[in-house]
Amino acid sequence: MQHSISEIERFTANLGGTNILGALQHLFTEVQDQIGLRRKLFIMTDGDFDSKKAVINEIERNKHDIDL
Repeated sequence: MQHSISEIERFTANLGGTNILGALQHLFTEVQDQIGLRRKLFIMTDGDFDSKKAVINEIERNKHDIDL
């Protein structure tokens, strides 16, 4: 755990919005769940991401398949 904390403390960012729409679309269409189990998705963000309306629409369309 200490190693992970040390690595996280070294992270840097350009403070621009994150493009998560493409990643979400890939997960919803390409990543298969285990039979009988709901997929769980955790997104860590500062809330500043691109295409907010499109991201929300994508999540709404797929909310029956995944816990976010």
